[in-house]
Amino acid sequence: MVKQKFIKTSIDTMPGYMPAGHKGTVNHILIGPDMGSKHAEIIVGEMKAGGGSERHVHVGSDQFVYMLSGHHKVITDCLEGIQGPGELVMFPAGVYHGNVSLDDSKFLVIYAPPLGK
Repeated sequence: MVKQKFIKTSIDTMPGYMPAGHKGTVNHILIGPDMGSKHAEIIVGEMKAGGGSERHVHVGSDQFVYMLSGHHKVITDCLEGIQGPGELVMFPAGVYHGNVSLDDSKFLVIYAPPLGK
C-alpha cells in the first residue's frame, strides 16, 4: 500500500517571479512539477494596472485563468472581451492569446499538463 501525503503551500512562502513576455506581473507557483505535481501547475498571479502579456501560445498545455480581483482585457486571434472577478477563461493548447490588466488584479492560473518554469 502506498502511503498518502499532501503538499501545503502559500503565496506568502513561495518566491515571486516575472514571467517572460509579461510586464507588471508577479507570479507565485503554488504547486508544479518541482513539487511533485505531474498533471497540473497552479499559480497565483498579481498584475498592476496596464500590465499584461504579449501574444503567446502554450503548445502542449491548456491554460485556465480564474479572476480573483480586478479586470483583464483578454485577447485571442478571433475574440476579445473583459474578464472580471469570479470568471474563468480557458485558452486551449495551441491558441494564441494575450491580456491587459485594466486595474490592479489578482488571479489564479492553472496549466494542465504543467508548463514548468
